Amino acid sequence: MPHRGAEPDTRFTTADIQVTYAMVGAGLGYTVTNAINSSPQDTAVRHLPIEPPEIIEIGLAHCRDAAPAVKSFLKFIRPQLPAAPQTTL
Repeated sequence: MPHRGAEPDTRFTTADIQVTYAMVGAGLGYTVTNAINSSPQDTAVRHLPIEPPEIIEIGLAHCRDAAPAVKSFLKFIRPQLPAAPQTTL
């Protein structure tokens, strides 16, 4: 988050969220992660909100001949998403 003046001195990295929390809980540093990844039961890690909140874009991918359950989910979720271009490969 250089735009906020944060310049981390990165020594360890991982893509595994459980390993991330274990490293933070062991005092090896900090992480910036989505609230959905948080683990409130982990008392070794303190969760703090970022103010103002950061907004990220996510994508939704599915196969063309999706299963009925996927089609039901898509029918449910699409009206709740902001308008975005439909991309197919």
